[in-house]
Amino acid sequence: MSTGHLRPTADDPAMVHRSGPSSPAPKRGLRVRWRADLVIVGSGLFLVLTIIAMVVFRGGASYDLDADHYLFFGNYFSDLGGLRTYSGRDNVESRRFFTLALVLVGSSVALFGPTWRGWVRRRDTPVLGATATLFAALSGLGFIAIAFAPWDRYLDTHDAIVRGTFGMLSAFIVCLTVIQARNGAARTFIGANVLYLVALAGYGLVQLLGPSVDTRTGLQIQVTVQKLIVYASILDLGLQAWGVRSSRR
Repeated sequence: MSTGHLRPTADDPAMVHRSGPSSPAPKRGLRVRWRADLVIVGSGLFLVLTIIAMVVFRGGASYDLDADHYLFFGNYFSDLGGLRTYSGRDNVESRRFFTLALVLVGSSVALFGPTWRGWVRRRDTPVLGATATLFAALSGLGFIAIAFAPWDRYLDTHDAIVRGTFGMLSAFIVCLTVIQARNGAARTFIGANVLYLVALAGYGLVQLLGPSVDTRTGLQIQVTVQKLIVYASILDLGLQAWGVRSSRR
């Protein structure tokens, strides 16, 4: 019995739209979401694992060799990944958690770059997007490399990798921010990126202009600002991942 409706043909655009698997949009959305989920999970685990690493750290700082625990205002973040503490104690337990944290977050960041497409609404920017993807991959690999270049064995290499990693990360954030601005992303996510970049630039000035780590007060300022920047990096990445995931719903 006829219902009175025209039977759609294979050429009908409606049929093409309903075909599901042939449309790239749902697949792209899924790829964006799982990559974003990796960063969200990786960021959360980084916070938890590095806090555990601080708890199990056996102590020792350049101005307090007798300390029997991690000093937030006395130890560098990288002290968690050293082979030994300043006091000569073995650092196996803390290093284990530190390494796992960096490998997890680094892997997730390395895969996060292509999610720039999740922000595209008005203007596609393939060249800028490809650049963002490259910088994300390099910074993610840098995080992993930091874990396997302990400062107390490969100091110059360790420092070079750290500088390169955060340089690549800042370049990724710059590219991402431009893409967001061109496509009318929420000010929350753009503002968070801008604040992070300003904070990172401020940290660079602190390193260049002092105070010097040759004094106890100078060291306390340097190590505290360093940790704040590390956690600000992870929090901003987690926020951006949550934002792009939410935008694909």
